[in-house]
Amino acid sequence: LPLGVLNPIELTAVNQSYDSPARILALVWFGTTTAADTVDIRHQGGDKRIWKGQTDSTNTYLGISFGNTGLGCPNGFILKQISSGTLLVYISEE
Repeated sequence: LPLGVLNPIELTAVNQSYDSPARILALVWFGTTTAADTVDIRHQGGDKRIWKGQTDSTNTYLGISFGNTGLGCPNGFILKQISSGTLLVYISEE
């Protein structure tokens, strides 16, 4: 990880981003929500989606693991949408 970056990276607002090369190991979206709330994270500098989640309840705990090697994000990533809650991004070195 780049110096000073601690896992997980917490994203709570639209357009929060991580601008260094990274490999995402896992994403966890949690918190108080309303049915149909969404979260959408994409590759930085483009519009390619990494993951999109939608809840059907009032208490969300959704996520995805990209395995031991993770998902490469050579330019970082950006939170394009979050209705509520927090998105935790677990990364490793690129």
